[in-house]
Amino acid sequence: MSIEPGQKLLHYELVEQIAEGGMEVVWRGRDTKLDRDVAIKILPDDFAQNPDRLARFSREAKLLASLNHANIATIHGLKQDAGMHFLAMELVEGEDPPPEPPEAPSPFTYCRVTRP
Repeated sequence: MSIEPGQKLLHYELVEQIAEGGMEVVWRGRDTKLDRDVAIKILPDDFAQNPDRLARFSREAKLLASLNHANIATIHGLKQDAGMHFLAMELVEGEDPPPEPPEAPSPFTYCRVTRP
């Protein structure tokens, strides 16, 4: 799947890639019907061909759509176009979260249990 800025998926125009995770690629998009910026989370081809991954993506969309909270992006829809599965969702502006610190060793790693 080759995705380029300016490409359209339904009435969403892709502007720029803003994130990439283990299971999806997120683009800043423009909803040309409602004239607003959105986030477009696209499921890569190799995952879209896997029924389990596709079902997981659909469950994620349904779960997020069922929630209403200021700290959770609003889902505008679970869509498919040109063979691509994607979520259209609220674009939340802001800074990237800081990277997670390296995992500290567990204090239990170094303890030894002895019996009297």
